Amino acid sequence: MADTIKLLGAERMRRTFRRLRSSSVLMRPVAAMLFQEGERIMAQSKKQVPVDTGNLKNTGIVEPPEIQGLEASVLLGYGGPAVDYAVTVHENLQAKHKVGNALYLERPFNDNLPGAQRRLGVRLRGSLRDSMRGTSRTL
Repeated sequence: MADTIKLLGAERMRRTFRRLRSSSVLMRPVAAMLFQEGERIMAQSKKQVPVDTGNLKNTGIVEPPEIQGLEASVLLGYGGPAVDYAVTVHENLQAKHKVGNALYLERPFNDNLPGAQRRLGVRLRGSLRDSMRGTSRTL
C-alpha cells in the first residue's frame, strides 16, 4: 500500500510564494530585523566606546535599512566631528582609556552574531505565517 500525501491549501501556498518572489514581502521583515540588530549593537557599543569629551559617543548612528531586490543592509558606525579619530581609537589596542575600550563596535557586533540567526528565523516564520493567512505584519 503506497503512502499518499494530500497538500491542503496548495493554491494559497503558490500565491504566497509568487508574492514573496515578486515583492519585498520577505525583505521587509529581514530589513526590520537588521535595523533592530543594528540598534542593539549600537546600544552595546555606546557602553564600550571610549569617552573623553563625549564627542565620539554622540556620533554613533544606525541608518534606516535599505532594500535592493533580495538584499537588505543597515549601516551603523561613528562619524561626524569625530570621523578623524574614530577608526584610530577603535583600532588602537595599546591605548589606555579612562572609560571604554578599543574595538568598541567590533566586539558588540561579534557578540550579537550567534543569536542573530535565531532571531531572524523567528521573525521570518511569523512573517511567512502571516502571509499564508493573507494578513500583513509590520515589524
